[in-house]
Amino acid sequence: MSISILTDLRLRSGEDKLTQKAFEGALPEVKSAVMDSQGRVWLFECTKSHLTPNHRSWVSDIETGFYYYCGGFDATDWQNSAIDRGVIEVKPGYTCGDCGYHHEPHQLRTTFCEGCDTLLS
Repeated sequence: MSISILTDLRLRSGEDKLTQKAFEGALPEVKSAVMDSQGRVWLFECTKSHLTPNHRSWVSDIETGFYYYCGGFDATDWQNSAIDRGVIEVKPGYTCGDCGYHHEPHQLRTTFCEGCDTLLS
């Protein structure tokens, strides 16, 4: 898929700022998102605490995977664009609607179902 097609998809979805929407459909390993000086968004397999902006983009202080999300964002203040993937509070005793896995009371904070890795919402 070309960059212009990805940008068109982003524009059609009404996004103009980097939000948690960037994580929808992302691999479970993705933990953060950043925007570079050109308005392109990248997803990283590390938290934003390991990322530092340089003169045009971002660098990590650990070895990590990263992926292109899309382009066309307003790059104003891109150096402060890093966000971590939100952690969803799961109530003790929560049962996953996809696989039926029952989360025990000691599993208070999780983003993905322990049984099937589905993103919990």
